[in-house]
Amino acid sequence: ERHLRTSQVHAKRLRSLEAGRLVEVATSGVEAERFRDGLGLRGAFCGIDQVKEAASLIDIWSKDMHQMNLMLPFLRHVG
Repeated sequence: ERHLRTSQVHAKRLRSLEAGRLVEVATSGVEAERFRDGLGLRGAFCGIDQVKEAASLIDIWSKDMHQMNLMLPFLRHVG
């Protein structure tokens, strides 16, 4: 019974991948760290919206102090 449920989940995932609703993180063109560290995703696949969200993340640690001062009001606003 467990094997049947698992195989059904895999079949559904494969259909979603073939239909373009799922994307393999490694082939998304976005750094895997953005998914793992930025969005907290640990899997090998994600949705199209998550690819867009990961790509739009800003690495605040790579900004210099002047850029950070410009971003502080925005960061306070979004919490």
